Amino acid sequence: MNVRRLLKGLGLLAGLAALSAGISAASWPDDRPSADRPLCEVAREWVISREGNLPTTLAQFERYPMTYRKAIYNELSLEVRAQLWQAHIAHILDTKAGLSSGQESLLRSAASQLPEILKADDATMSSWDINIAEHFSRSDAREIFGTLGAMNATGELESLRAEGIQVDAESAFEAAGSLANATCECSASGTNYCWFTYCNYNGACEPAPSGCGNWWGQACDGKCGGERPVQ
Repeated sequence: MNVRRLLKGLGLLAGLAALSAGISAASWPDDRPSADRPLCEVAREWVISREGNLPTTLAQFERYPMTYRKAIYNELSLEVRAQLWQAHIAHILDTKAGLSSGQESLLRSAASQLPEILKADDATMSSWDINIAEHFSRSDAREIFGTLGAMNATGELESLRAEGIQVDAESAFEAAGSLANATCECSASGTNYCWFTYCNYNGACEPAPSGCGNWWGQACDGKCGGERPVQ
């Protein structure tokens, strides 16, 4: 074997590897979330970059991870938000087994009162919170009223990445109440939809005025974990 030729070949391979790494780095300038760059911020910038070209049907909307859905939702009109919730409720009525007549009646009543529910005053929303808690378990209420669309993102990973979504196998399947990267994920001041734990605010997350609780109408102002908050 010609040693000189072998070394030259190895040098070429190393150069190609370095070039490839440089291209990869250039392809993802500063878009990846980090400790200093929360995913919610990346998602908001992605929404802005779409210049209004956002999903308006439930099938389109639920393709995205929850952090992106909430960023999208905040930019949608009241009418489109209502249409998404109506489609979500219709899907629940069609597919969820074991609903009682009282539960079905509440869901049909809710669908008929959209979009008014989404702009209701605090007293009306509190009444809905009580009504939901009386008719549904917390896990069912979380699925129906605390999540819009499928619990997990339905889009294919490669398809989402092609759209510029910062996503991996784990974050594609984040459920409600499990958002990452310093984003407030639950409503410490409203309905607690954390899994097996409580919602607490300790100043360690970025709050949002809506996107949590029932109908995504409550403030996202806490993180899941810790002991029951002192009332």
